[in-house]
Amino acid sequence: MPAGTPIRITAPLVLCTLLLATGSGACSYIFVDGPPAAHRRLNYFTCSSNNTLPTTDVVLGGLFAVSAIETATNGASQSQQGPKIAGAVGVAGLAALFAASAYSGYKKTSECRDALADLQERTANMQLQNSMGYGAGPPGSPAFQPPSARDPWVTPPTGIFSKPPTDDTAPTPSSNSPSDNEVPKKKR
Repeated sequence: MPAGTPIRITAPLVLCTLLLATGSGACSYIFVDGPPAAHRRLNYFTCSSNNTLPTTDVVLGGLFAVSAIETATNGASQSQQGPKIAGAVGVAGLAALFAASAYSGYKKTSECRDALADLQERTANMQLQNSMGYGAGPPGSPAFQPPSARDPWVTPPTGIFSKPPTDDTAPTPSSNSPSDNEVPKKKR
């Protein structure tokens, strides 16, 4: 090609560029994994909780968007308007692909972090139940709630060890009974 000859942008070139970008880019679609569908019943699972790849998609999508705007607004002769617009549309499509991939990636990583927090809470509850001698219930059953601790110095005892009620109708000790300090005499 002689110097100064513009590159002719055609539909096959745009399609080829889109296919290459789809295969080599849109990192979140390819590499970010959300939590498994049945994660609430699993004792262990892995997923992607890091936002590095969705952020990469945002940066690349922004670069493609700037390139699409630059391609569309770059001054060219009237005869080159069609290929210029086709190129701008193709690059804008790439920008949209990366933006959609970033959205999907951020959504998956957020769901992953929530699912991992839920797993951590369930694991802690199961460890508490096992340490207290209680077995874990079946999946989906409510988590064990340990009995609330009662401080015997603050709250009075209940049940058979509690003091009898103090009301005015309680019988008073008679004068015939021995006092608490006297030793009762044996009867013969």
